[in-house]
Amino acid sequence: MTWLLFAGGSVLFFTTLNLLQRIIATDSRNERAMAIVFNVIAGIIALILFTLTGSYSTNFKPNHCGIGHSYT
Repeated sequence: MTWLLFAGGSVLFFTTLNLLQRIIATDSRNERAMAIVFNVIAGIIALILFTLTGSYSTNFKPNHCGIGHSYT
């Protein structure tokens, strides 16, 4: 049942992220520059989380169909 918690958390996180991005972009003088800065910061946070959770260490190899399969 943890997938349900992850799905719910993902919905809440991305909804908050989207609303925050719209609010910040519309209140700034240069909306495009603010969107670029916001996305760069979000990318850096995603890389930090990716590194801290150890997601890069799983042995992920593509199979013959081009679809990945995780061998743990």
